[in-house]
Amino acid sequence: MAEKALEVFTARINDTASNLDGLAEVRSQLDSAASSFVQTINHYINDQDRKLAAEIAAGLPADKLEERRTKVELANQIMETCNTIRVTTFKAQALRQPELMDKVPPLFETIEATRAKLQSITLEEVNLKQLATVAQTAASYKAGTEKIVKNFADSLTIGTARNGSGTELDTLIQGIVDRSIERTRTYAQTSADGLSQASRLVIGGLIAMAVIGLVVALLIIRGVNKALTVMAESLTQGSLQVAAASGQVSSASQALAEGASEQAASLEEISSSIEELSSMTKRNAENAQAGKNLRQPSPQRRRSRCRRDGAHAGRHERNPAIVQRHFQDHQDDRRNCLPDEHPRAERRRRGRPRG
Repeated sequence: MAEKALEVFTARINDTASNLDGLAEVRSQLDSAASSFVQTINHYINDQDRKLAAEIAAGLPADKLEERRTKVELANQIMETCNTIRVTTFKAQALRQPELMDKVPPLFETIEATRAKLQSITLEEVNLKQLATVAQTAASYKAGTEKIVKNFADSLTIGTARNGSGTELDTLIQGIVDRSIERTRTYAQTSADGLSQASRLVIGGLIAMAVIGLVVALLIIRGVNKALTVMAESLTQGSLQVAAASGQVSSASQALAEGASEQAASLEEISSSIEELSSMTKRNAENAQAGKNLRQPSPQRRRSRCRRDGAHAGRHERNPAIVQRHFQDHQDDRRNCLPDEHPRAERRRRGRPRG
C-alpha cells in the first residue's frame, strides 16, 4: 500500500513539474508578444510625433493638428492599457492570486476598441500595418493570459491532489516509522534480556573457572612440594655421601703426605750416597791418570817423534807398504799419545767409569 501511495505521489510531482514547464512556455510566449506589441506601438507613436512636428512646422490648420494629436493620444492609451495588463499578469503570478486575472479580459476589449477607433482615422499604409500587428500581438498576449489562468487552475488541482497523496504517504510512512520504532524497541529489549542472560552465564563461567583453577593450583603446588621434598632428601643423602668421601679423601691425602715425607728422606739419603760415590769416582780417576802418566813419555817427546815419523813417511811415500805401515803407527800413536790435543776423547775416556 505504501508503494502505491508513493507511486501516486510521484505522479503528482511529475504533473507539477509538467505544469511548471508549461508555465515557463506561456511566460516565454507572453514576453515575445509583449515585446512585439510595445515595439510596434512605439513605432506608431514615434511616427505620429514626427509627423505632428512636421505639420506644426508647416503651419497646417488646427483641425489637421488636432487629428494628429488624437492619434498620438489613442496610441498612448493603448500603451498604458498594455502596461496595466502586463503588471496585473505579473502580480497574479507573483502573489499566486489567479483571481486578479479576471481584470485582464476587459482591458483587452478596451485595447481593441481604442485600436479600432485609431484605425478609422489612420490613412497611411505603414501605420495601418502597425495597427494590424498591434491587434495580432494583443491577441497572442491575450491567449497567453488565458493559458496562465488555465495553468493556475491546473496548478491548484495538481497541488490539491499532491497534498492529498502526500498526506496519505506521510500517514503511511509515519505508520511504518512507528512500527519500526516499536520493533526496534522489542529487539532492543530482547537483546538486553539476552545480554543480561549472557552476562550471568559469563560470570558463572568465570567463577567456575576460578574454582577449577584454584583446585588445579593446589594440586600443582602439592605435587611440586612433594617433588621438592624428595629432591631435598636425595640432596641430603648425596651430601652425606660426599662428606664421607671427603673424609676418606682427607685420610688418603694425609697418608700420601706421610709417604711423600718418607720418600723425601730416602731421596736425601740417596743424594748423599751419590755424592760419596762421585767423590770416590773422582779420586779413582785421578789415581788412574797419575798411574798412566807414569808409564807414558812426556808430550814434547811424543810430538817430536810424530813429526819425525811424518817426515820419514814423506820420504817413503812412493812405497805403499811403508806408507801403510807408517800410517798405522801414526794412528796408534795418536790414540796412545797427545791426550791434551784431544780433550773431548780424553773426557770421554775419563767419564766412562762414572757412567
